[in-house]
Amino acid sequence: MPQDESQETKDLRRQMREGRTPLLQTIKEAYPPFLLAKKALGRKNAEVREQLGLLNRNFAGSIKTLRESDKDSNGSGEEVILAYQEMAKQARAVADFIDKELPGLQKLFKPVGDKYAAYGGALEAYNTYMQQFVGKLPDGDTSGRALKLVQEEIERSLR
Repeated sequence: MPQDESQETKDLRRQMREGRTPLLQTIKEAYPPFLLAKKALGRKNAEVREQLGLLNRNFAGSIKTLRESDKDSNGSGEEVILAYQEMAKQARAVADFIDKELPGLQKLFKPVGDKYAAYGGALEAYNTYMQQFVGKLPDGDTSGRALKLVQEEIERSLR
């Protein structure tokens, strides 16, 4: 800290730090539940995507069979009908799978939204509070570094 800072700057900095402390504490309390809920949703989403990818590969195989049947001039065409029947089964399997998984995804999504509302509100309160010091204190004091450090500490602890 430079020695030639005015008393007014020192007082303003102290006021800013004292005021942001409870706001940072609120963020410390709201951020972990949000991150955990988001991770749970992300894991389930990845699981569902992987299963849909496997079903998609089967579907893509049926499309390939249809393309190849166009080139086969010796066949009766029955394989085309069989391929479409197989694709219809695969499409129903995809729809059934999504219908089965959707309630679980929705169940996981609701807490993410709720917890983000709390976290987002805490962030908004912090940013609103800090905005009053922009231009009055050096940029380094209002850069958001304290907030970033809090978020990084929480993220590291949840890995």
